[in-house]
Amino acid sequence: MAYRNIVIDGKDDGFLRKKSRDVEVFDEKLWKLLDDMKETMEKAGGVGIAAPQVGILRKAVIVEVEDEDFFLEMVNPTIVKQEGEQNENYEQRNVQPHQLVEWVAWNEVRTCALQDD
Repeated sequence: MAYRNIVIDGKDDGFLRKKSRDVEVFDEKLWKLLDDMKETMEKAGGVGIAAPQVGILRKAVIVEVEDEDFFLEMVNPTIVKQEGEQNENYEQRNVQPHQLVEWVAWNEVRTCALQDD
């Protein structure tokens, strides 16, 4: 595993706003990317990270699952259902250091994705 630099919003020429492509090949290169993303997220003190945040425009995400002590690796995820109320939140994000960012999130989101067993 290796730490990767985190792309900083506003210093990236709009990179984080570009559309990511589906992952089509499931090989050692993908598994290394996922391992690197997990290490980068842990070192940055985050609870989730997407491939574009480490400079790769592919649909791959890692999320730390609270109270379960494991990481969910999702490839080509799509949102299939959103439930509950939308809540406004403020947090500091690794892609926007030294700024509080307002964001809106659903209480519950269901996704469909390929997952490594």
